[in-house]
Amino acid sequence: MKKLGQLLDIQFALLLLTVIISSNYYHQTYAQNHQANYDFLKVKQASRTVALGSQIISDGNQDVFSYISNPALNPQNEDQKFSSYYTNYISDIQTANINYQQRIKKRNYHASIQYRNYGDFQGYDTEGNYTQDFTASDIVIYIGTSFSFPKLIDKERFRIGINLGGLSSQYEQYKSKAIFTNLGAYYSNKSKKHQFGIHINQLGVIISHYTNTKINLPILYHIGYTYNVQKFPIKFHLNFEDISLFNKPIEIDKHLRLGVEWMSESNFGIRIGYNPNMNTELGIANENTRNTSGISGGIHFNIKKAKVECSYARYHKAGNQLTFGLQLQLSKSNERPK
Repeated sequence: MKKLGQLLDIQFALLLLTVIISSNYYHQTYAQNHQANYDFLKVKQASRTVALGSQIISDGNQDVFSYISNPALNPQNEDQKFSSYYTNYISDIQTANINYQQRIKKRNYHASIQYRNYGDFQGYDTEGNYTQDFTASDIVIYIGTSFSFPKLIDKERFRIGINLGGLSSQYEQYKSKAIFTNLGAYYSNKSKKHQFGIHINQLGVIISHYTNTKINLPILYHIGYTYNVQKFPIKFHLNFEDISLFNKPIEIDKHLRLGVEWMSESNFGIRIGYNPNMNTELGIANENTRNTSGISGGIHFNIKKAKVECSYARYHKAGNQLTFGLQLQLSKSNERPK
């Protein structure tokens, strides 16, 4: 069994390397001559991801939204979970999402609807004459599931997953639609002391473009690691977002995200995150005060089968991000969101 475990470790490492190389090849081959867009897909929308400063792809924490970050995190032994988040973003941009998990014929599926509204605007032509009022918004829909291989390894230790998604974006008369798929993998040792994850986003096509200039979906992949302290309710997260091995030299601080979370016995928890790249890019030069851009945090507490969350991320003096969330266990299971 020990040799089998070592073999699976090697296989997972090879899978990780293969996925990274193939996704970079696709990106360079099909997207290098086109402008990337849809940056709103990168924005953190759940309380946990906002607090920890990164999409957590190596630890599901029983939150349905995490299955959107990595579909492989969806376990097959849980049922009927719901979560919803609301965010007051920079310049009063409003975002909200609803996420749900349901078992259908011995398989768990998850779905998510995400909406962003940029507010109302007044339109003017090139000569400064008023034309009309307009709005700008984005909507993204996901549905996905995970797959395990119980004959080879415990389904709680290794899973792969897939999300199918579609998006619609409209800014005044400029409209765009796209369909895509996201792929993910998850692996942990027996004690779950060490957990690993990888997620490739937006492998798809654009059905209609904003303008006559054609663009491609930005292919993003993330690598994550979670360390569970065995005798204390503490988790450490190390993540690399949007990294490309073909960019030389690799600037680690542009992709590195750090996070830690603690859960007390009284069902109260604290989360803290740090994004070095945001600290560098959004910090004000020649400012005498200490730069706190890129620092985030949040709290959460359980009430019976519900979890209430609140997170805050410091970006810039011009604006920050405040997110509220609610998780519910709807089935008769005695398990609560952790």
